[in-house]
Amino acid sequence: MDNENFVEFENIQKSYDGESLIVKNLNLSVKRGEFLTLLGPSGSGKTTCLLMLAGFEAPTAGNIKLEGKILDSIPPHQRDIGLVFQNYALFPHMTVVENLAFPLKVRGMQKEDIDKKIDQTLDMVRLTKLRSRKPAQLSGGQQQRVAVARALIFDPKLVLMDEPLSALDKNLRDQMQLEIREIHEQVGITIVYVTHDQAEAMTMSSRIVVFDDGIVQQVDPPTKIYEKPRSAFVAQFVGENNCLDGIVDKVNGQTCTVELLSGEKIQTKNSDNSPKGTQVLVSLRPERVKITKSEKGLDGCGNIVRGKLKEKIFLGDKMRARFNACQKENFVVNVTNKEGGEKAIETEPGQEMWLGWSVDDCCALQKGKK
Repeated sequence: MDNENFVEFENIQKSYDGESLIVKNLNLSVKRGEFLTLLGPSGSGKTTCLLMLAGFEAPTAGNIKLEGKILDSIPPHQRDIGLVFQNYALFPHMTVVENLAFPLKVRGMQKEDIDKKIDQTLDMVRLTKLRSRKPAQLSGGQQQRVAVARALIFDPKLVLMDEPLSALDKNLRDQMQLEIREIHEQVGITIVYVTHDQAEAMTMSSRIVVFDDGIVQQVDPPTKIYEKPRSAFVAQFVGENNCLDGIVDKVNGQTCTVELLSGEKIQTKNSDNSPKGTQVLVSLRPERVKITKSEKGLDGCGNIVRGKLKEKIFLGDKMRARFNACQKENFVVNVTNKEGGEKAIETEPGQEMWLGWSVDDCCALQKGKK
């Protein structure tokens, strides 16, 4: 079996009303053993893809394959897929042990083997001491651990998770992200995960699939999604960004000169090989911008502009400053306090400063391109 094509979506389309398509011509392969996250805003088609893979929805067109076998005629309970949902879906009248035993009993496993498997799984999710409790006696995080354990306990070929952490508070959600990632690394099972939370996707995934309006915008590892967005949508949706509107004024090989709405001209990577006259969005991450009181402090920066400080906010690990710059009233700069964030932004709101960044730290992307 080709490990690169463990799961395959081939020319998948999905419509609920016979007119509008929720998923449009999806072609996607999932590698064996990877943690693949489907990321996108509400209504972008990511959960629909998961439901089709699980067997709860049927594609309007195209085929879905698991290990080379078309799944269309196989009912959900025969697909050998584990499921974890936001609402946990635990049996409230059963203890933790009974919840975990259920999928093993329906598969005809012997009691001795069931007990051994439950002990191993409870140890993995650190719930051994809570084995006799019922779901109502557990915290949200503990219930989610049971749900994850139940999805893994019968050694499925694949585990699907649909927004499993969205009901938890931030600290617990952050903790569970790391725990699920650790379990994935320990077990080595293939996971397809759905979320609208960009930070969650960046933390947990081997690769991220970014959806918008039923169309895949980009499929890449987290670092590439963040550092090299392939569309204006990805640049705006994933992570904090300064998005500057402009028109390509001159093309210089792999870079170009963009005239911003403010009239200022900046140098940037020409990611879409856009010709002169193309309307583009320049993507610039806040942590890539340097700020100084003197232009001389920005030697080596390919782009230097003036900005008026509007606000500065202390965030513990960093200082965030908002400027009026490049005709943008919310131009954000982040400076970590380890790098001297407080010292770097000693200027008071209302005063002007110099802002600079490298040509390699920004990219021009065609607006409206999908």
